[in-house]
Amino acid sequence: MNKKVVLIILANVMCLWGIVMYVKMEMNIKMQDMQFEMEQKIAHQQKISKDQAAKDYLSRPLANIDHHNKPNKHNTPQVKTKKDQPKTIRYIKPKEYVSKYGPLPDVLTGTQVLGDLVIDENNKLVVTPGIRSVIEYFMSAIGIESLETIAGRIQEYFEQQLPEGAAKEANEIWNSYLIYKNRLAEVETEETLNDLYSSQNAEAIRDVLTRRMILRRRYIRSDVVKAFFEEEEKYDEYNIRCIEINEDKSLSSEEKQSLLVQAEQTLPEDIRQLREQERLNNSLKKQVATLKENGASDEDIYNIRAQTLGEDAAKRWQALDQERENWNNRVDSYFKQKKQILSSPVLNEQTKQQRLLSLKNNSFNEMEQRRLNALERIHQSQ
Repeated sequence: MNKKVVLIILANVMCLWGIVMYVKMEMNIKMQDMQFEMEQKIAHQQKISKDQAAKDYLSRPLANIDHHNKPNKHNTPQVKTKKDQPKTIRYIKPKEYVSKYGPLPDVLTGTQVLGDLVIDENNKLVVTPGIRSVIEYFMSAIGIESLETIAGRIQEYFEQQLPEGAAKEANEIWNSYLIYKNRLAEVETEETLNDLYSSQNAEAIRDVLTRRMILRRRYIRSDVVKAFFEEEEKYDEYNIRCIEINEDKSLSSEEKQSLLVQAEQTLPEDIRQLREQERLNNSLKKQVATLKENGASDEDIYNIRAQTLGEDAAKRWQALDQERENWNNRVDSYFKQKKQILSSPVLNEQTKQQRLLSLKNNSFNEMEQRRLNALERIHQSQ
């Protein structure tokens, strides 16, 4: 049986396995939902207000913040009507945030609230990743401020920044996001996730990420899930695929590399470009190392860089090489002189230390001495 047939069979098996796991997790989550619905009925019977319900939720321990919260620079909304015509949208210019909860904690002092808030021509909220960025900005103070205070700040911020209807919708999104976080904390802990990711077990990681995706869709509106998590989930799938490829002992190094490049096509454009540039830099680094081992001249190295990266980049690399060589020469000279001073039989300990200090001050500026001190610690530990 050739390798292509084997790969097709494996792909089909993985697909069937994913369906089975999805059904299994759906059943588990339905059981959780029954418990959640019962809690909601009890809360309604006791006439617990929405704010009180949120307060009760926040009093429960939140085991973790989503491990895949990555900085997202794609906050520019792509909003279109059913006729595929762009809507008129407006970015909300942030107002000064003055809170009844007092100044922001020290960890956030001097920073700006991250995340753009957007409304359309009818003052309705446009769902973008910026809403999640605002939420996670305030949630970054967990452990410093109480969860109740953080929840109050988020609600307060939306009400200050957005028209009434848009603020109400933003807070509904926030409440659903909060419930998702709570359910996530019940099935995941930081310790188990750290163990899982360090193990690099593709099947177990897929299990966790699939459960996470189901939870998101269970408690959060589909358009919000798409805005908040679409790129993150693509990146998760890509990482799982990379683990699967690297674990496959039936593949040669060349086949693995080819499949890894194919997997990158599922990533967002900007991440794809970064990966491509990283691969190019690594390849060039290996070529340059080989050239140096074979005694290539500086001109040869410059030419290979210029062909790959362009003249400007090649000049910057050449200047960096020269700086690195000069630094290494100065450090080598310092350690040789230091060794001579320390091994001198005619100098007492005090004189040795004075000469070492003088040598360091005369050879390196303050910034360079910090680097040198680190190198000295490495030398001493060897």
